[in-house]
Amino acid sequence: MKNMEKGDSTKRGENNSELASPVNSRPQTQDIEERYQALFERSRDAVYIHDIDGNFTDVNMAWLKMTGYEKADIPNLKLFAFLPQDQMPTVTEATGELINSGVSEFHEFKLKRKDGSFVDIEATSFLIYRQDKPVAVMGIARDITERKKSEEELRKSNERLQKAMTGAVETISMMSELRDPYTAGHQYQVARLSAAIAEELGLPEKRVSAIRMAGTLHDIGKVSIPSEILSKPGQLSKIEMEMIRNHPKVGMEILKSIDFPFPICKYVVEHHERMDGSGYPSGLKGEEISIEGRILAVADVVSAMASHRPYRPALGIEKALEEITKNKGTLYDPAVVDACLTLFTQKGFNLE
Repeated sequence: MKNMEKGDSTKRGENNSELASPVNSRPQTQDIEERYQALFERSRDAVYIHDIDGNFTDVNMAWLKMTGYEKADIPNLKLFAFLPQDQMPTVTEATGELINSGVSEFHEFKLKRKDGSFVDIEATSFLIYRQDKPVAVMGIARDITERKKSEEELRKSNERLQKAMTGAVETISMMSELRDPYTAGHQYQVARLSAAIAEELGLPEKRVSAIRMAGTLHDIGKVSIPSEILSKPGQLSKIEMEMIRNHPKVGMEILKSIDFPFPICKYVVEHHERMDGSGYPSGLKGEEISIEGRILAVADVVSAMASHRPYRPALGIEKALEEITKNKGTLYDPAVVDACLTLFTQKGFNLE
C-alpha cells in the first residue's frame, strides 16, 4: 500500500514535470513585464509615461499616431509642450488629484499635435512608485474629437429647437391676445415676472425657462371665450363667469398634446389655484399645487391688478403688492410673495 502511494506520488510528479509549460517555468516578474509590454503596445488608447518633471520616457503606437510624432522624438518631448496656456487650470486640477490620491481621472484637454493642430482628449493618469516614492506618471488618453463634435452639433440642434418652440409659443400667445385688447401684454408681463420670481427663489435655469413659457401661455384657454365677454365692461353673469373660470382647463386641453420638456399644461391649469383651496378649477391646497403654479398665481394677480381692465381702471402696482402681502400664506405661497416683494421694493423690477 505504501509502495502504491509512493508510486502514485512519483507518477503524479513525473506527469506534472512533463506537462509543465516553459512559460510557467520563467520567473514571474518576467512574465508580468511581458504581458504589460504587450498591453502597452497593443492598446487602442494612447498610453504614455513621463517622469516627475514631465519628460517623456515611453509612449505606445496609438500615442504616436494621435500626436503625429515619431519614436525618435520622444527623448526631446516635455508634457507641457503639448498643452496650450488656457489648459493650465485643468492641468493644475489634475496635478492636485495626482498629489493627493495618486490618481487623476477623466480630465478633458486640448492636445497640441506635431503639425500644430489640436486634438480633444480625455485622459486618466496615475503615479508609478518605487520603494514608496513616486518616480513617474503613466497616462491613458482617448481621442474624443468626434464625440465633442457630436456634442456641439447636438447643442446647436437643441438651441434651434428651443428657438423654434419659443417662437411658436409667442405666436400662439399673440393670437390669443389679439382677441382681448384689454389684456394685451398681460401674458408677457406674467412670463417676465414669473421667471424673475423663480430666479429669486433659486430655481434651476431650465425650470425658470419652463415657468417663463408657462407664463407666456397661461391664458391661452381664453380663446374659447367669446370676445364680447372678454371685453364686457359690466358685471358678468353666472354663466359668463363659469366660462371665464373654465379657461385654465381649456388651456390645459390645448397644450397637453404638445411634447414640452416640462409639464407646461399642469402649470397653466394651476395658475388660479389658491393655497387655502379656494381657487379653481380643482380647489387644490398648499403643496398640492406645484411651485410653478404658485409662482404663476402671484405673477398673474400682480399683473392683472396693475393693468387696465374693461370693468375697472388699473389699480396700480402698490395695490397689487398690498393684495399679495395681505393674503400671504392664505391665498398665496409665502416664499413666492416674499420673492416678488423683493423684486419690486429692493431690486427695481417693473412690469414694463
